Amino acid sequence: MKKLSLILLVSLFVVPLAYANQGYGDSLEGMYFGKVYFLFQNKTELGLTDDQIEKIKAIKFDMKRASINADSAKELAAVDIQQELHSDQPDLKKIDASVDAKHQAKSNLEKTMARALLDTKAVLNPEQVVKLKDLYYEEHSRKKGH
Repeated sequence: MKKLSLILLVSLFVVPLAYANQGYGDSLEGMYFGKVYFLFQNKTELGLTDDQIEKIKAIKFDMKRASINADSAKELAAVDIQQELHSDQPDLKKIDASVDAKHQAKSNLEKTMARALLDTKAVLNPEQVVKLKDLYYEEHSRKKGH
């Protein structure tokens, strides 16, 4: 129980810090949290209202929960695979089911993250979407020296 509490605590504090350095990677999860971080960093320039900020925060916390749940499901499936492989009479059907469960958890998380990206974008008005793109490309051009 202590280990699970520690994992949750680390996930809540370390994971957001990892995205703060703008090294989001290519995953949908990294993309989502990177975009949300960018939105919050530029909330004044974008003219985000308090209501918009609260809606984006709610989506973000739902995504953190989904990420934690998916990670747990993948880890549990990996343990089930290891346990079955170490048994005296490994059952290939159980191994296959656990492999499928592990990959299904990842698939479900990516679908959820894609929906979260769209839901977050839907919180913005059309002018804010245009401004967001301008700010994003301006910052990335500056970082690449263009």
